[in-house]
Amino acid sequence: MPAIVSFADWAEATGPLLLTGPEKFVNAAQLQNYSWARFVRGKEYSEIVQGGSEIRDELMFDEANTFSMYQPNDPQTPTMPQVLTRWSSPWRFAVDSYSWTEEEEALNAGSSYTEDARFMQYKSLLTKLEMRVQTSICNGMETKWWAVPDASTMEAAAGKEPYSIPAFINEQANGLFNDIGGSGAFTTVETINPTAVGKTKWRNRVIGYDSPAVKPTAGARNVINAMDDAFLQLNFRPPAGKEAYFEPNTWNSIASFTSKKGLLVMTDLLRQGQDWYTNRTSPDSAFNGPMYAGMEIVYVPQLDAAPLYAYGSTDMVSEGDTNASGRGPRYYLLNAKYLKTVFHKDKYFVRKPPMSPFNQPFTKTVYINSYFNNVCTARHTHAIITPGTVTGSFPSTTLTPATVYSAY
Repeated sequence: MPAIVSFADWAEATGPLLLTGPEKFVNAAQLQNYSWARFVRGKEYSEIVQGGSEIRDELMFDEANTFSMYQPNDPQTPTMPQVLTRWSSPWRFAVDSYSWTEEEEALNAGSSYTEDARFMQYKSLLTKLEMRVQTSICNGMETKWWAVPDASTMEAAAGKEPYSIPAFINEQANGLFNDIGGSGAFTTVETINPTAVGKTKWRNRVIGYDSPAVKPTAGARNVINAMDDAFLQLNFRPPAGKEAYFEPNTWNSIASFTSKKGLLVMTDLLRQGQDWYTNRTSPDSAFNGPMYAGMEIVYVPQLDAAPLYAYGSTDMVSEGDTNASGRGPRYYLLNAKYLKTVFHKDKYFVRKPPMSPFNQPFTKTVYINSYFNNVCTARHTHAIITPGTVTGSFPSTTLTPATVYSAY
């Protein structure tokens, strides 16, 4: 309050005026982007809600080809190939809550009896409580999607952490995230070993780039060239007339998730690659929302500093660390059709009735809990674009380290 507080009658008769009403709050706690929502939005109820003791499904890695040509009256030898492989994921249990006292609620309610009552409600306490817990839940879900993988807490049935995206999509040649220097290295993903015979398609694509130039020299390629490679590897087209038995064209379900540096690099490459200013009636230096073949490039703040990449054989570091095996931004090309959060049908953010501790009868707490896990149903439909020279063809890849973007 300003110096006029010395005017006692004025201070007694005048209260503060807030810019906005009781239900309005500025939520500065929200993140810039919530990537996990993309893996829930627009899906059929049956895709993301189920019951049972765990999450599981079947997939086919190899059709065990039985096609052959014959002459009339040739003897036939029918076979019954067994081609299904089961993956499974345990439920993970999440909880959040908010509390208040009856005294807070009563004293915050304001007067509803007379229009000229002096005491009034400036901000709604219960609106603030609800805003905080919903922000907490959404921020928590986002954090789990991009957490550093740890098999002891994610893959193990006795763990309590959901799978994160780098557990499914990483730059390891064998598809198994290796917690260098730690104890969380994976040997299976959703109980399947991608190094086992016949299971090598249980890996994501690893695609390299080794040049920051708009027009790389012969034998080198930049991020856009790597995107070209990804397009060829991830764009599946079923045979005409047999669509019911094949996966549809999935490119339209893919988005690329990257760090701030990755978004700026892609923007700069696109901007330099064309005469952007003179061909526009209203010149604009911004290249808002860079895309590749209709694929959105999405900024994920967590990737700016996440220690997801190997530093030799001793440690894990962020993409901009000078010690990283390949220094430069990564691009996670994720297919929302095969990557999703699955919730238990009876435990989708369920609210418990307000309860009071036995020794605090005037305090109320509401708990909100969920049973869920993040699952990947087809790892070969995803890719990571990473700095380095990748030789060989999928799924056998060898990543040669490269320092691509030195100015971080």
